[in-house]
Amino acid sequence: MPEQDGQDKSQEHGGQMPRVPGAQGPSPKGPSAQGPKKPQPPREQARGLDEIEVDTENLWREESFTDLQIATVRRLTPVHTDGSVDTSRRPLFIGQTTILTEAGPIPIQARLPGDTLAEAIEHFPQAIRRAVGQMVEEIRELQRQQASRIVVPTGMPPGTIPGGPQGGPRRGPHGGGPGGIQLP
Repeated sequence: MPEQDGQDKSQEHGGQMPRVPGAQGPSPKGPSAQGPKKPQPPREQARGLDEIEVDTENLWREESFTDLQIATVRRLTPVHTDGSVDTSRRPLFIGQTTILTEAGPIPIQARLPGDTLAEAIEHFPQAIRRAVGQMVEEIRELQRQQASRIVVPTGMPPGTIPGGPQGGPRRGPHGGGPGGIQLP
């Protein structure tokens, strides 16, 4: 059942795979190829326990494959309520790994293109490199934003210049601010 107010914008791109929250990749067109739904805004998530329902049109079986070293691939297979495979929707593959940084280990996750486990594994290195690249760019952008912030002190009386005697106004030779300029 499609979302009424929060349609996944990735469906407009005409891709073949549904979007998984926290993963990358295009999603398909049409109601028969829906993937997992996007997380709802907090106001919609704050339902009472009496309102909890399972979306029986959006069920997936999850399997995990690992090389016990670096790679983990999750396969999400669409299923019906009886557990049988829903062939009208395509399986999803999500690659996961952990990179070690100076700040500690960071988990990385990316959607893997492909219809089979072999295809997903083939795309694993490139998809993880792309996800790391995007993460690095996002961090750089956050650093740029942080560096460009102007910090304005609050709670200072008018005419006060930081660093003046006892935090008070600096006085020039003629009783005004530095150089004799009177501050308002």
